[in-house]
Amino acid sequence: PPKGARRVGKEVNDPLWGTISLHAAEVAVVDSPVHQRLRQIRQLGVAHYLYPSANHTRFEHSLGACFQITRLAESINTHAREQLLDDETVRLLRLAALCHDLGHGFMSHVSDNAVRADPPVKRLLSEFRSRHGVAVQLSEVAAYLIVTSDGFKNLLRAARAFEGGLPGDEGLATRVASLIIGRS
Repeated sequence: PPKGARRVGKEVNDPLWGTISLHAAEVAVVDSPVHQRLRQIRQLGVAHYLYPSANHTRFEHSLGACFQITRLAESINTHAREQLLDDETVRLLRLAALCHDLGHGFMSHVSDNAVRADPPVKRLLSEFRSRHGVAVQLSEVAAYLIVTSDGFKNLLRAARAFEGGLPGDEGLATRVASLIIGRS
């Protein structure tokens, strides 16, 4: 970003959840090509052929997941005797919610299932499970690899420079990727 430049947040009007507020750094991630491609991936496979209004995309889903994780954190903190989730943790969880579907391919989980039995895919999933101690689907492995890539790390660095509100340090991508695969 240019010296002294600051981005502002954005509000998205969602027909289900209402107004979803995004922080400036989250806008940088959502506006990136890797996240925008989720607009082309249908959440429900081919259900829209039978139910034309079932036209949900992974893009819409990721925004809703971000909104819901915020509501969940607020509820936990409201009902606990003390604040259990600080602002930095909530920001990290929001970012993981926005990025958790980055690895989805054409027709979402349908494509995962179509290649699951292929020997190279089976080997990849087995090696990933051995390395990370968790069994996940191919789309989650892909999301993990995307988020830990140098390109995505550069995106997070730029987003942090715009706002400064992203949690953590240079290990942010690894922390987000760990949450995507269910590791704290």
